[in-house]
Amino acid sequence: MAAQFEQEYPNYYSGDRGWQASPSDRGPGVKLHFSARLLHEKLTSDARPSLFFLAVAVGFVLLIACVNVANLMLARGAVRQRELEIRRALGAGGIRIIRQLLTESLVLAVASATLGLFCAHFGLKAIAHISASHLPLRSRIEMDASVALFAVALAVVTTVLFGLLPAWRLASGKRGDPLRAGRTQTVGSGARRLQRALVVAEVALSIVPLACGGLMLQSFLNLLHAPLGFDPANVVTAKVPFDLKRYPLPSQQWAFVRDVLDRVRAVPGVRAASAASPLPLADNQEMRRVGRADQPGDPPILATQQGIIPGYLGLIGTPLIEGRDFTADDVVRKRSATIIDERLAKRLWPEGAIGKRLSVYRTGWRNDLEVVGVTAAVRATRVRDENIPHFMTPDGSPLSLVIKTRQTAAQMSPGIKLAVDAAHGGRAAFDIRAMSDYVSESIGDTRFLVFVLAAFATGSVLLTAIGLYRTLAYLTTQRTRGSGTGWNCLVGRGRSAGVESCDGRSAGVVAQ
Repeated sequence: MAAQFEQEYPNYYSGDRGWQASPSDRGPGVKLHFSARLLHEKLTSDARPSLFFLAVAVGFVLLIACVNVANLMLARGAVRQRELEIRRALGAGGIRIIRQLLTESLVLAVASATLGLFCAHFGLKAIAHISASHLPLRSRIEMDASVALFAVALAVVTTVLFGLLPAWRLASGKRGDPLRAGRTQTVGSGARRLQRALVVAEVALSIVPLACGGLMLQSFLNLLHAPLGFDPANVVTAKVPFDLKRYPLPSQQWAFVRDVLDRVRAVPGVRAASAASPLPLADNQEMRRVGRADQPGDPPILATQQGIIPGYLGLIGTPLIEGRDFTADDVVRKRSATIIDERLAKRLWPEGAIGKRLSVYRTGWRNDLEVVGVTAAVRATRVRDENIPHFMTPDGSPLSLVIKTRQTAAQMSPGIKLAVDAAHGGRAAFDIRAMSDYVSESIGDTRFLVFVLAAFATGSVLLTAIGLYRTLAYLTTQRTRGSGTGWNCLVGRGRSAGVESCDGRSAGVVAQ
């Protein structure tokens, strides 16, 4: 298809009027490259790493639970050694005992999976409550038959894998007197080594989600305190419908914007009002390739572009490091001026950017803008994108209002709609929300990961603590029994000369 398009439309692929944006794109062998991707992969590309990371965390918690249950089954099976010895004496073979123990484990696993599905139903409500908007097709995430079958199948598989070792260990134990089993016996050295190995594995596995949760929490705290280049506090935004056919000239557009702003400033509670398009951290960011006008051969830099009006920088809290702000004359005359942030200034003009010309490349043409100001670094795409530079141009037809107020968006919404409706003749403002909402949505995926990983880490620590307590309690009980048996033997030797040993091989009765 690429070769066919190149033959049918050669002007779009080469020459001065081709697709190449800058002179560095033109040259021998430079062509437009096509890449075919599935729509499903495109929709899930952003969420795929997060979901994979969470799946790994789920796997670790599942391993901790399985190791915990295997350890508890070993301890419980040792207590049932008398029962197993009696079954052997009645003719039960090792396979039959293993089948019995696996069946018991399977019943517990299915019951636990059923309870887990019930808890997962409320977990979906928790996901909706924390607004994990970065998850694709979130409305289609629900409990259905496939989820239930997967949970039950996973329960069966984990039962077979992790229940087989304790069952085999108990079924292959040393045979002894069934009436004596479980009275004076203690845990053998092999069983103790296996239990210790399981405890070590359980503690080691619990460290992984705990460490990952701590790292994600640190990343989230860093994002919360990251310098945005603007102050979203006490700022309410609103989108305004704009008809270019009704206001075709720049002077008409600017007159309409001033009329809207004057009416909005008169709304009670409004301290200041300005406009821009698009808003920082909004979804519809404009990406442009820019470079130095005096060095057209250098590869261009990808940057975000924003149209603003005079006074926007002061209202939003973006520091102007050097130069000047835009004026009304810049807007009306559509002057080729720009204000860039310090990241773009350092990359293109480390010696000083004021007065230099910035080339903005588009398909088939370029526009040279004079740098009149430099601001602090502004993060326009996402909070974590600290390396994408930003520049602003004067725009007389912005689509979003920026209002400074101490009231909430819900309190300001009626007044803003009436003001815009009065200026626009029946077309009211919409999507009225706080500027902090854009910041919150930008870090929503990280917040979701921190929330889920914290739950996983808490669950893994609780499972490990319960497993350690149960195992240590059982080992303590066994050692207490062994200590009591040894003391009884010493007393018996002093009062009954007929006792030969304390291992049960003598028929004599120990005097208590």
